[in-house]
Amino acid sequence: MPLIHIDTEKCLGDGLCLKACSIDLFRMGEDKKAVWKTDEEAKCIQCGHCVAVCPAAAIRLHDMDPEAMEPAALNIPEEQAARLFMSRRSIRHFRNRPVDRGQVEKALHIANYAPTGANRRDVGYSFVDSPDAIARVRELLAEWMEAFPRWKKHVDNYRHGRDTILRGAPLLLTVYADELPSRWGDFEAPAYMSPQACAGAASYLELVLHTMGIGTCWSGLIVRGAPAVPELRQFLGIPEGKMVYAAFLAGYPAIRYVRIPWRKPPALTWV
Repeated sequence: MPLIHIDTEKCLGDGLCLKACSIDLFRMGEDKKAVWKTDEEAKCIQCGHCVAVCPAAAIRLHDMDPEAMEPAALNIPEEQAARLFMSRRSIRHFRNRPVDRGQVEKALHIANYAPTGANRRDVGYSFVDSPDAIARVRELLAEWMEAFPRWKKHVDNYRHGRDTILRGAPLLLTVYADELPSRWGDFEAPAYMSPQACAGAASYLELVLHTMGIGTCWSGLIVRGAPAVPELRQFLGIPEGKMVYAAFLAGYPAIRYVRIPWRKPPALTWV
């Protein structure tokens, strides 16, 4: 059974599916109807763009029923969209309150729409919300950090009852994907977009959490510690062949920011 089914009665012959398919798996038939290249369908990355672009709902991809898909039309004022992005702040003080797993899983469902490069969908997650498990992560990081003078302050703080390693966060979120190829620049390797995919997924996730009143702060210590401490990697459940590219702390903020601070304009070159 072909991966794609085209309802020729509905097809408008507008060629939008030809334009939307990045792999060029459609052609226009003599009757001016779209035709699926069945002999090349193994190349399909199942991104669903053909189903999403067809205004007549004439294309069905495997289990993607166009009639059951959500509409893509937006109704967000530009000012509100801008404020969503600009009002996100790093949160380093959290309430002593567990984060609702239902909210986090709802946010993850949305973040799963972040691009992954050729629709690889190779991004995975490890979430930690048990106080005992968080304490274990903190201790493993502290033991590793003791070897680095630059982090002595954080270790000392922790040993004296002040957590500046994980900031007392009730939730840790780790994002991983395939390890990079050993030879950077090997574009035949499928994992060369893994860091970007994880960064995108993490950004989506924290912005959705922001709309739910859940604050976040990126954790470079977890990102650096996961590959350096095998026990930490195992504890977080990171599979073999995967690398942690993003991690952050999360929880309900103990403080609230009431203004958006100014930012220096970025460097920009038009060519």
